[in-house]
Amino acid sequence: MLKTQWVSEEEREKRIEQERQILIRERNLGLIQHNQQEKLLREQAELSEKQRDLQLLNSALEREKALEQLEYEERMRHRAETIELQKYAQQQTQDKQAYERMID
Repeated sequence: MLKTQWVSEEEREKRIEQERQILIRERNLGLIQHNQQEKLLREQAELSEKQRDLQLLNSALEREKALEQLEYEERMRHRAETIELQKYAQQQTQDKQAYERMID
C-alpha cells in the first residue's frame, strides 16, 4: 500500500514539475514577446525622433540658405548702387572739368 502511494505521489510530483516547467516556458515566451515589442517600440520612437531632428535640421538649413541669399542680393544691390554713384560722381567731375576748360 505504501509503495503504491509513493508511486502515485511520485507521479503527482512529476506532473506538478511538468506543469511548472510548462508554466515557466510560457512565462518566458511571454517575456520574450514583451521584450521584442518593447524593442520595436523603442526603435520606432528613435526613428521618429531622428526624422524629427532631420526635419528640424533641414528647415534650419533652408532658413540659413534663404538668409544667405537675401544677404547676397543686398550686397549686389549695394554694389550696383555704389557703381552708379561712382559713375555719377565721375560724370560730375568730367562735366566740371569740361566747364572749366570751356571757361579758360
